[in-house]
Amino acid sequence: MIGGSIRSLKIIIVTALLVFMMTAQGSFNLNGLPLAILGGLIYLSGLKSLGGLWNPDIKLKQGHKLIDSGLFKHIRHPMYLGIMIIGYGVAVIINSSIALLFMTLVAVPYTYLRASVEEDFLTKNLEGYSDYKKRTKMFLPKLL
Repeated sequence: MIGGSIRSLKIIIVTALLVFMMTAQGSFNLNGLPLAILGGLIYLSGLKSLGGLWNPDIKLKQGHKLIDSGLFKHIRHPMYLGIMIIGYGVAVIINSSIALLFMTLVAVPYTYLRASVEEDFLTKNLEGYSDYKKRTKMFLPKLL
């Protein structure tokens, strides 16, 4: 499953791009731009916090350690959250109800599945991840 993980991620991204391109309505709705920008900022913040530890395959790099600072202090998968928000923002920008439906029925469930597989791996292989899971939520911060 882990070896095929990056291939499945590439397939979902290419499929999303095709759906988005084929369903664009020709005019743009800039109301989705702040959403896409917010998603991009969340993604980049998560990437910065991970530094050189980011890996598209589900495996640990040498010296890998638990990151629980920045957005990772509040949620376990800020980069996946950012990607999902970008997807919804772009769907709004291109005025595509089909793209919104794709995000809801395909991209979000796939992202949840991928994050779950990653979490199973990290729970087994990264010291402290089990406790980290108890302190944080997957995609949205815990409410007070």
